[in-house]
Amino acid sequence: GIYFVIGSFRTREGAVNLAESHGVLLPTVLTATFQKKSVYRVVIGPAEPGREQVLHARISKSGFQDTWAIRVQPGDWSLGHDHLKQVKRDSGNPELAKLIR
Repeated sequence: GIYFVIGSFRTREGAVNLAESHGVLLPTVLTATFQKKSVYRVVIGPAEPGREQVLHARISKSGFQDTWAIRVQPGDWSLGHDHLKQVKRDSGNPELAKLIR
């Protein structure tokens, strides 16, 4: 699916901190290894097909101006966190949740 990257980190801690501090956006931390180094990306998605521009606009409106889209295929990335704090995620954003599968 299509995900929007709101942050990219070399450390898991940095990525988890960003994800937890913006829990209302329903972020996920993905990890992959590139050139023998781990990369942690904080992403929002996957976007509902045909709703990518609407989701991107909502993310931008939340203060993230330099986001970019990535297509994530099964096996390309894995979860980079065991469990994000649920305090802000539980409050949710029903309108945003409709844009994410």
